Amino acid sequence: MKKGHYNLSNLTPEILLALLKELAFLTFKSCTEALSLPLVERVSEKYGVDTGLLSCLPVNLRGEDSESLTVEFSHRSIREYATARYIYEKMLELIDKAKQSGYLRTDEEAISTIWKLFSHKQISESTRSYLKEVVDSGDLGERKELASRLKKLLPTLLEVDFMVEFDGSESHVSPYRPLYTFANFWIFAKMLTHEVSYIDELPHDFRQKFADLVRYLQSNP
Repeated sequence: MKKGHYNLSNLTPEILLALLKELAFLTFKSCTEALSLPLVERVSEKYGVDTGLLSCLPVNLRGEDSESLTVEFSHRSIREYATARYIYEKMLELIDKAKQSGYLRTDEEAISTIWKLFSHKQISESTRSYLKEVVDSGDLGERKELASRLKKLLPTLLEVDFMVEFDGSESHVSPYRPLYTFANFWIFAKMLTHEVSYIDELPHDFRQKFADLVRYLQSNP
């Protein structure tokens, strides 16, 4: 890790928070509590933050030498809350037309984002609580708009059984990833608003498939 004098002129709380949220999500995605230092360095570089400034974040370095150093959050609750913030804000890109660089215009982009956020593992109860807290504090109009877009995407997701991406980078895709995607998608969708009915207008075969997925999750918690 680099040591020395650092340029703090462009270091803002917003940049540090964005970095913190992405690092938190990466721990969720990788199903680990520690991230390798090279990975953290690559992510930090994207935000223009030298890893020598990690002391500005609630994280700790672990390891005996430079080759084995890892980065861990100082407290699980910080990691889980930051993960929840990251997920909600990424999902808002499905509707936020003001962010021209971030708005996901096509259904393919939106569905790909859902897979990337939700397919890695089922969201834990504690992270789910933070996610609900974050969603509840969000703008109700945005939440309704997002719920409406998820409703429009649901038939496409059901058509492919929530198996959204297989790019060949893995020798196989775990059969659990579509189930994680469905479970997390449904957990999140229900949090947004009670004013949007997701399944009433589904064709009968899709409604049946949806019901089968729900029953499977209930019998295999």
